Amino acid sequence: MTCFPHARGLAAAALLALVAVLPASAQSAHTPVGDGAAHHSAHAAAPAATDRPATPTMRNGVQTISVAVTPSGYSPARIALRAGVPARIVFTRTVDGGCVQSVKAPELGVAQTALPLGRPVAVSFTPGTAGTFSFACASGMVRGAVIVRS
Repeated sequence: MTCFPHARGLAAAALLALVAVLPASAQSAHTPVGDGAAHHSAHAAAPAATDRPATPTMRNGVQTISVAVTPSGYSPARIALRAGVPARIVFTRTVDGGCVQSVKAPELGVAQTALPLGRPVAVSFTPGTAGTFSFACASGMVRGAVIVRS
């Protein structure tokens, strides 16, 4: 089962084409996010460690950033936040169906939260300690990362 059933055949073909051109040493490598769990999805891999995280704007003392939930995953997929400063991530789902109908970030104290299609939903929390923490869809197949700095 995939998060985006309509893309199953295309995603499988793309994955096979990618594996065919990768050197053998790279075919088994992955970059863990958050709790270190491996992510094995053809359509929404964990963001690469080299991607520069998006920076929020400060609004009334709150770090605020918008994240679109698209057919290819979260955009931006990596967010930089400051520890000890309240944060607000506003998710807007633009894709119908699949596991992206909700988001969760248990390491940040964010319970599973429904994301109605086309409606912005704010998730608020205060990051406590520095580190990299994941946010994900209900099944954990589509992931993003919050990089918390001191």
